[in-house]
Amino acid sequence: MRGYRLIVFDMDGTVISGLNSWQKLHEHFGVENQANLRDYIEKKIDYAEFMRRDIKLWQPPPHIDEIKRVLLDYEFQPHAKSVIKKLKDLGLKICIVSAGIDIRAKDVGDKLGVKCTVANGLRVDNNGFLMGEGILRVDLLKKEKALEKVAKSYGFKLDECIAVGDSRFDKSFLSAAGLGVAYKPAEELVQSADLVIEDLREILKIFFEYF
Repeated sequence: MRGYRLIVFDMDGTVISGLNSWQKLHEHFGVENQANLRDYIEKKIDYAEFMRRDIKLWQPPPHIDEIKRVLLDYEFQPHAKSVIKKLKDLGLKICIVSAGIDIRAKDVGDKLGVKCTVANGLRVDNNGFLMGEGILRVDLLKKEKALEKVAKSYGFKLDECIAVGDSRFDKSFLSAAGLGVAYKPAEELVQSADLVIEDLREILKIFFEYF
């Protein structure tokens, strides 16, 4: 299997289609976060503050059940389920790493039979209402740090890992892995990828001559 033992997938835009977790919620609440995103990209704020500012856009503070209803409305990318099943059948470890929200990541993982999911959380009070704070686990521009932690937890080296992503924010994520796979990528991601694919089934070519 060419020495690869772990495949770490980005979630939004890679395993599932449509708006990412944060955009989906911003659309639902009728707000936009371009100023927050700009400040984060320009390093005026860190990702914890970026999440905090985004969450506070949702007023009045919503109940976590409303958040769940919004986030669990998604569709898988074509062939995502069958590809991940075949990779698992090969004995590969699979993990989903996302700067999105863990409610969605866990549901995606449950439906794919993937136990390893790493994503950010939302703090709620005793009544289930959002408190305006996030739980930082994956920094959007430092997803390689999450990849490193996952690989270490399994006892794998980074060159034994494959990272699959789609957005301009996945550059360091793909570069850190032994093999970086860009799926229908943003133009800015192409140069950071070892392999560019338009169909998730193309990942199987790494392991099979025919599939």
